[in-house]
Amino acid sequence: MKPLSLLATLTLGLSMAATTAYADNRDEFSKANQLLFLTPHMDALDESGIDVRYRYERSGTHQEPDDVFSDHITLTITDVLDDSFRAGEVEFLTGERQRPFPGFRQARGNPVLAGFLQHDVHRMGLASSAPVRYFQDRIKIKLEEEPVMEEVSFEFDGEEFDGHRITVTPYADDSDRSRYDREFWEKYYVFTVSEELPGFIYQLEAVAPNSNGEEPYYKDVLTLESIERP
Repeated sequence: MKPLSLLATLTLGLSMAATTAYADNRDEFSKANQLLFLTPHMDALDESGIDVRYRYERSGTHQEPDDVFSDHITLTITDVLDDSFRAGEVEFLTGERQRPFPGFRQARGNPVLAGFLQHDVHRMGLASSAPVRYFQDRIKIKLEEEPVMEEVSFEFDGEEFDGHRITVTPYADDSDRSRYDREFWEKYYVFTVSEELPGFIYQLEAVAPNSNGEEPYYKDVLTLESIERP
């Protein structure tokens, strides 16, 4: 299996079936891809009934009025398996905005990460002539080839965590970017994560900046809000 094809499989949640494959190929990937897709994220989520709640905020000058909102995504652990694997479910947004999200079994990675990216590129696909897979591949390639990585610290629930901020701009040098709106050309993604943090993800951002330096055309931000134990 080629590295990027393997990575596409792993983004679905690091299933037990993929474990042997990624163990053999881990060193072929960048540090950014290793952290985001090849690192167990849920070791500290170590009991059934834990709810990890993320705030999801969408804004931007080119959003439809009804598509500017603040909502939540909740990850619930329903079973703790061996070797860092977890089973559970995700409530991806609420009420009329809620999106279907399959339950997960034997996952090592936090499925909220893949869900955030999938939701983002799906919306881009609807707004352009390029298929969703095209945007997925651009993100994966840039995470492999040109990620900007910084060591950071942040505070959550009164505790300071050390982690990484990973930034990629997947479309800026895309020779085929005429297939989609100019508003997406300078779009960037920021992943703020920590191996010390239960669930690994502190913040995810997808931002299409305004070329005039004003409020972004599109901005989606997911931020860890609470971890509730039973």
